[in-house]
Amino acid sequence: MTAVPFPARRVLLGVTGSVAAAEAPGVVVALRQLCGVEVKVVMTTAAASFVSPTVLAVASGHPVVTDENFRAPSPEVPHVALTEWADLLLVLPATADVLGKAAHGLATDALTTCVLAAPCPVAFVPSMNGAMWRKPAVQRNVEVLRADGHGVVPPVRAFSLGSRTFDEGGMAALPDVLTWLGNWLGTERGEHVGVG
Repeated sequence: MTAVPFPARRVLLGVTGSVAAAEAPGVVVALRQLCGVEVKVVMTTAAASFVSPTVLAVASGHPVVTDENFRAPSPEVPHVALTEWADLLLVLPATADVLGKAAHGLATDALTTCVLAAPCPVAFVPSMNGAMWRKPAVQRNVEVLRADGHGVVPPVRAFSLGSRTFDEGGMAALPDVLTWLGNWLGTERGEHVGVG
């Protein structure tokens, strides 16, 4: 498989507690195989309800940082080491909870601590039901994140397992996410880079 140009060589993938977290292993494999990107993963406790840290460790080739091992004694500071290593912190899927915490500068777990510490670009790929996505509070949080320089990939209409209907708020398909990120990162660096 031929690698697709992508303007980040090292991606820290943040996985949160959305049902879309089940897609994370495929995302890791695609980033590695299609884009030639090295991937490390940090995940929330809620994310582990949808995808195993072991599966993500196998997919990425690196140990996964969880809330449980984040506070373990270590000679390095995990959120500093991880975010200084990364060219991009990609939160996929991003729940309303993590969007709110990030917008307000809260660092309550391993992932949000990484978001707050990151010197690299941070992008969020929202995934939630349409009613949550449309809430004024969520929209305000998204605007704060964008104003702070973070990327927020626009969600799409998708089938909601909760409401059993098609509605906005669904996670964008990976090829669209990669294209959006390529363009956004290119713009951030003063160039226009596409993926695909």
